[in-house]
Parts: sequence; C-alpha cells; structure tokens
Amino acid sequence: MTPTHKDIGKVHIAVGDLVRHAKLTEFVDHHWFNYGLRAAVYTYGTTSPAPTLPPMLAKQIPSFHYYRVRTTLAELTDPAFLRPLLKDTTLQFAALSIRTRIDQHDTFAITPTGELILDLTKDTYEVSGLTGTHSPFGERNPRFTVRIDLRADAYAPGHKYYERVRWSFANALTAPCDFWLTCVDTATGKSHPLTCPDGWMAQNILSEPRWEDPIPNAPTTVDRQAALIIPDVREWALSDPRTADKLLWHGTAQDFYEWLGMEVNASPQIRAGQSTNSYLSTYTVPSPHRPGRVAAVRWTGLILPAQVHAVQRALTTSLATLPSRAEEDQGEPWATLAAWGFRDTPVSYGTKSHGFLVSGENDFTLAYWPDGRCVAFQANGPLDKAS
Repeated sequence: MTPTHKDIGKVHIAVGDLVRHAKLTEFVDHHWFNYGLRAAVYTYGTTSPAPTLPPMLAKQIPSFHYYRVRTTLAELTDPAFLRPLLKDTTLQFAALSIRTRIDQHDTFAITPTGELILDLTKDTYEVSGLTGTHSPFGERNPRFTVRIDLRADAYAPGHKYYERVRWSFANALTAPCDFWLTCVDTATGKSHPLTCPDGWMAQNILSEPRWEDPIPNAPTTVDRQAALIIPDVREWALSDPRTADKLLWHGTAQDFYEWLGMEVNASPQIRAGQSTNSYLSTYTVPSPHRPGRVAAVRWTGLILPAQVHAVQRALTTSLATLPSRAEEDQGEPWATLAAWGFRDTPVSYGTKSHGFLVSGENDFTLAYWPDGRCVAFQANGPLDKAS
C-alpha cells in the first residue's frame, strides 16, 4: 500500500509497510536533532509475567557518547577540525548550541548534511556581514536565518566566500557558546570518538539505556506490575485510510495517539484496578481493549538518525521473536519507537524552519506490528514549517 498522509491539526499520520515504503523512514532520516528516544514492546494477556525486551535489543544497542564543549563559531568551523568529519561519508556529525532559546537568542546548528544554520536576532544579523533570509517566525521580534554549506568547495582557504564567513566569525560572531557535538557511524549507529582542542573544555557524556519502571514514583501500596488496559487497534492499523470511513478512521487514530501519550506519561487511568477522580478526568481507554503489559527503554542526549535507525532495526527484529497469542484470543504483540526533538533547534525535519510559540514540539512516534505494518505519527508545534 502506498503511504497516505492525513492531517489531524498538528499531527500528521503515515501508514504503510516499513520495508517497501521509504516514505515512512523519512520521519527518522530527516529528524536530525533528537533529544529523547524510547522503545517499547506491548503484549496482551495477564497470565504471563510482564515482558522484557528480548536480550538481543540490549546487545545490539550499546550506550553512546556525545560531547559538551564551549567554543566559538570560528573554532568550531575550523576546516582542520571539521572537514575530515564532514567529508567522511561513513560518519554522521552534528552540533547544536544549547542554552540558547530560539525565540530570544542566537542559535546555531551543524546538520549531518554539513550545513551550518545560524538563526540570528536582528541586531546580530546586521553586524554579521552575512547574507540570509527573514525567519518565517519573527513577526514580533524579527529574526534572520543564514545557511552556510561547510562541505562546499568554496568553503576553503583562498575563496572569497570562505574569507567572508571567517571574517564574520572572527570580528562579529565572536562570543563563545555551549554546544553539544556527536559523531556516529552511519551504518551501525555506534559512537565515533572526537578529538576536541584542549581549550574547548570538552566533556564526554555517556548516554546509557534506562529501563523504565512500570509505574514510576508509585507509592508502595500500588501494584507495580498492574496490567495496562491496551487498545486493540490491529484492525484499524490494517485498514486502508483511503477506503475506510474517514471520520471513524481519524477518530481511532486520535484515540490511539492519545493513549500512547497517556502510557508514555505513566497515567494511572490506563492501569487495571486503578481509579481516578472523575471530577479531574473523564478519560476512558478506547474500545476494543485488552489487559496487557509493557516493557520500555529510554535514551537521552544528542541522538542522530543513524542511532534511531539502529534502535529501530533491533526493535523490529526483537518484536518478530515474540510469540503471538492470537490463537488464545489474546492478540499479537506490537511495539513503538518515540523520538522527541529539541525545542530550541533552528530546524526540525531536514531544513524546515522551526520556532517556539507556547511550545516547540517536533516529535514522532512509529508503531510496529510483526508483519511489517507501521503507522507513523508526526507532532509539531504551531511554529514549524514541517506542519
């Protein structure tokens, strides 16, 4: 089936076969700056113990590293440091300024494609001497975006373009800034070590997978292995949105995505035997539903697409090893991979501009079934060109 897109406000949905349709992988390929990543497996039934992600998942996805440095744009973009990393096609390198708010400060990013993106305030832009474009999200506080191709032949000593950029970094954009840097193997997603100059005060930060407590911060009186009430949406996932009842299909999609949010946030309202004050919330799990279990693992840091793909491969391979309980009328297991983007990144998907109004969401969730079926949800804040 050819993937089709449906727009539910700021949530976009793609449906298809993960193997045959590259459109579904674009959520991963083009989402360069991920701050959080979560893999989860859901199984139906309560007679078996709570599931654990198969050992192969933990073995295939090692811990990874990223670096925190403090340096200037001139030093960060020095060809002696940067060019070998950008020219090596077996590596993905990226950098992102931190503690810089996209609606208030100058923000900087180097994408895995080798493009330096400067999202500048009006005052900074006017003294930079660089040529850019008006930011689409600067109505109240004008902002400008400058894009510099660091892989271009013109970005090399002796070229006027290079000399103009270097002059700007040496004379105008001189303030040091905190950055997160990372470099990974494109094929495996494994971290590649970086050798940073001593003056950068580089910190090598280890990001280890954290296995989630079924009910975090729960009091001792709560059954921590209490079953989830999980919606049974396989029939919906197998349906073709082009021929299905549109209102029903969209409604089920919204209900399912809302439930995923409740589960990620460990809401007691989707736990068997747990009750909440109906005055505070009238939420109910969508029908049909069954009791079941979840096991989840999470990473945080600066996470690149190659690493997300590595987790995705391990997750879908592991999912295929879990036994189906369909013959017992307990349904098939399924899995999700959720990624959260940085709220203050200058771009979200590819080179699409990103801003911050009351929120800066640029997230996606992929839901998988053992037969390769995949449903992808993309959620964006109101100021995002990917919307």
